[in-house]
Amino acid sequence: MAGAQGNLLPVLIAARPLATPHGLRSIITFTDLTPLKAAERKYQSFFRNAVEGVFQSTPDGRFITVNPALAVDILGYDSPEEMVASLTDLRSQLYVDPADRDHLLSALTRDGRISGFETRFRRKDGGVRWINTSARQVRDEQGRILYIEGLNIDITERKSAENAVREIELSLRESEEKFRRTFDQSPLGAAMLSPDWTFLRVNAAFTRITGYEEEELLGKNIIMLSHPDDVADAQARSAKLRSGEIDHYELDKRYIHKDGTVIWVHLSAGLVRDASGQPLYYLPMVQDITERKEAEQVLGRTKARLNTLLTSSPAVIYSRRPFGQLALSFLSDNVEDLTGFPPEVFLKDPGFWATRLDPDDAPALETELRMQMALGQGTREYRFTTAQGLTRWIRDQFRLVLDDYGRPAEIVGYLTDVTARRLIKEALETSEARYRAIVEDQTELVCRYRPDGAITFANAAMARYFGKSKEEMLGAPFMPDAAPEELERLERHMASLTQEHPVGDVEFRLVLPGGEERWLQRIDHALFDHQGRLIEYQSVGRDVTERILAERALKNVMDEKERLRLNLETVFRSIPDALIVVDTDMQVLQTNRALSELCCIGGEDSHGMPLHLVAGHCKRACFEVLSTTLKTREPVVEYRVECKGHRPGQTVVINSSPLIDPENNFVGAVLVIRDITRLADLEKRLTDLHGHRGLIGKSKLMRSIYAVLDQLSEVESTVLVTGESGTGKELVAEALHYGG
Repeated sequence: MAGAQGNLLPVLIAARPLATPHGLRSIITFTDLTPLKAAERKYQSFFRNAVEGVFQSTPDGRFITVNPALAVDILGYDSPEEMVASLTDLRSQLYVDPADRDHLLSALTRDGRISGFETRFRRKDGGVRWINTSARQVRDEQGRILYIEGLNIDITERKSAENAVREIELSLRESEEKFRRTFDQSPLGAAMLSPDWTFLRVNAAFTRITGYEEEELLGKNIIMLSHPDDVADAQARSAKLRSGEIDHYELDKRYIHKDGTVIWVHLSAGLVRDASGQPLYYLPMVQDITERKEAEQVLGRTKARLNTLLTSSPAVIYSRRPFGQLALSFLSDNVEDLTGFPPEVFLKDPGFWATRLDPDDAPALETELRMQMALGQGTREYRFTTAQGLTRWIRDQFRLVLDDYGRPAEIVGYLTDVTARRLIKEALETSEARYRAIVEDQTELVCRYRPDGAITFANAAMARYFGKSKEEMLGAPFMPDAAPEELERLERHMASLTQEHPVGDVEFRLVLPGGEERWLQRIDHALFDHQGRLIEYQSVGRDVTERILAERALKNVMDEKERLRLNLETVFRSIPDALIVVDTDMQVLQTNRALSELCCIGGEDSHGMPLHLVAGHCKRACFEVLSTTLKTREPVVEYRVECKGHRPGQTVVINSSPLIDPENNFVGAVLVIRDITRLADLEKRLTDLHGHRGLIGKSKLMRSIYAVLDQLSEVESTVLVTGESGTGKELVAEALHYGG
């Protein structure tokens, strides 16, 4: 309706009949609804923005309306409308325990309202929330229930906190009881110490370990029990514990027993603090390990000996756990020699070994290992990449160890490097095909035969050699054509082939079917099985007739050559003249026996030595002659020298000739020394009347020249000869040069 100011107002018009003396009349009332509409808007704002869940529902279990807080925030629906449409039976769809819905309705029927009712609602996503419900029934004027309305408050976090508190309180009570029982009944020695290390309490195990009664320890300082050498370390650790630098410590240390003996204990100590962090008491736990320490010393010595044995062995010893990933539990140190990795790498990472396996081998190894474990033992070979990037073949042999109940307890095995054997095997397998093809093309005689002599294989060359086909050779006796006198030697040869020395060779004479005599060289290889039994022979032969004949001819030639050499040497030794043969470097190649008798130069034992090292005390005029021939490659003929080193007054004639080999190469020189002392004496007597050293003249002036020449012959010096042409300067020079 239009208001006094012309604005529209919401009104409620009501009419009711009224009986009057004048007849039936109607009373009409007009109510301004403006305040009611304002209140309604306020209620709608509260409904939409409330943090608690507000709802209206029918008594039969359907929502009429819900606010966003209940639908979206608490129960996880996309909108209130979705929640109202989805939940058609609150008892079965909303309540985790449908009986809670029944209890709620009973309370509302009895009291008309309820508050603080706790129940659990099921969210859209299936989650569960704890809810505190306050509700009332709304009835009409006749008392009939129109709907139920109320608030649902999410108390899930509070419930969780309450449960946590209850669990903590229960846990604390249980912990206190457990601590008391653990402390008193613990098999380990336990004590409580004040911050100044005096005993507050000890258990029975502690008194048993130390030998003191509890009354003897209470109020005493724990230092009384420590070995003097361990006190400083114990004080330092306790100081760190008290300062908070560490929260506990463990160590093995020595205590002094009440009877004065030293005992070993394992000490684990902690410090208990109050809520403000102040120290309350120390809590040391001790275990008597005296026997263990003694056993460790024995074990240490045993382990050292065992480790020496393991590291000196070429095999790597290992053990594995027989379950799960079969992780390594022990690996000998020499695994580093095999793989390049220290044992710690494999022990820390159970899967590291598998990462180093060859990709072609790895897939089948795991299955193979599981199958072999079922048998209790097994052997595998696989490739492993070392730390240096090399590939090694490893032979892995193991045995499954069972405990007293027959259950798998441990896998024990060892690893060996079989790379060399595998490479040889692969090479043999690779070459086998080539061998079979090559054998047929060989000119050598190749065959196999059994111990009874029957041929099992023969190549084409062998068949041709004996004038038969390959088929005819099979089953035939091996070497039936050997000469009778050779059979015994062949039998000895075959008997010499053993498992230790399976290969041997022999040469023998045989007579071919046509009567031709031939020589055959044969290499036989005896083949044994793994039990050492002879199973077959393999033989490779070749005809060596031409070589045998050539060797015989060569022997005849060498025998003849030796005979001629001996004859020549006899002649060489019989020559009365001294002979010296030198190479181009003046190394002595040959001398004869007459040299030591005639000359001061070394004898036959000087072969191979430089000539100047074996000469005597003469003026070595013969060296000059040899040097002349070596330089000019021309002979020096009939030079006379008076030799004063070996036999004073001896006169010799020296002849030097070039030494030419069969290829006409100049290879040295030959010096011949002939003793002509007698002849020289005779000549001197004649020539003294008319000359001297090839100079002719007997005048007083010439004789004075002869005296000067004799003096100069003894001097190692250069002499200048002067004079007119044709006066005999060359004769004087020769007399000087060869006169010494």
